[in-house]
Amino acid sequence: MGKQLALVIALVSVIGVAAFIAFEIGTRSEAGTTVSKTTALSDVDFKVSDPDAEQLAGPSESEPKQVSADADQSSGPVEGIEVHGQWTIEVEEEDGRFVSLREFDNALVGGVSLAELLAHEHQIGSWFVQLAGSGAGEPCNDNQGVDRACQSWEQTTGGATGLAQNFSDLLVEVPDSGVNADKLVLSGSITIANTTQIISVGTHYLKCNTSTSPVDALACSGPAATITHTNPSPWIDVQAGQVVNVTVVISFS
Repeated sequence: MGKQLALVIALVSVIGVAAFIAFEIGTRSEAGTTVSKTTALSDVDFKVSDPDAEQLAGPSESEPKQVSADADQSSGPVEGIEVHGQWTIEVEEEDGRFVSLREFDNALVGGVSLAELLAHEHQIGSWFVQLAGSGAGEPCNDNQGVDRACQSWEQTTGGATGLAQNFSDLLVEVPDSGVNADKLVLSGSITIANTTQIISVGTHYLKCNTSTSPVDALACSGPAATITHTNPSPWIDVQAGQVVNVTVVISFS
């Protein structure tokens, strides 16, 4: 009986030791797993951003950026008002036979003069169109026979009176109908005195004092204001005795 009791006690002791060892192993293993999981979670925390933080930071570089409709409209093109000069220059012989026809455009260069005009800083006087030649010579002559640029005037009074290079048949009008309706149209003719090339063209008017009436303004002799100007390319060949018919249509858009 005593031997059996001793055997039972020994067996219980062995079972207890085994249980203790198993518990220690489980605890250490569990502790190791816990550390491993903690490390893994810590690593994920650095890679996954907080939802609130995402809202503050906005979309990542890899995601398409959204542009609002208002922003798109505000960054669109800004439209403005432009002044255009459409030129038609027809060259013909003295007997009316056709020689050449050139059409081209130019843009406003006299913005300051127009601003002064709209601000009542001067009154508009006579209009004139100028055709200037190359270094080989000007297409017209003055009263002394010196080469000069040709000018077609609305009225050759004031500073333009009696000059051989000036022609007084320029018509200035704003048609009510047709392709040039509501546009400023200047048209006139010039007889060429010298064989040369026309390399520069422009539209101008005289600046009159603000006290000048519209009727008297046609006779004023104030300084000239340039409205449109350009250099046609290629240049326009002209010969002595030929007639140049010029039409300039000035429009606003």
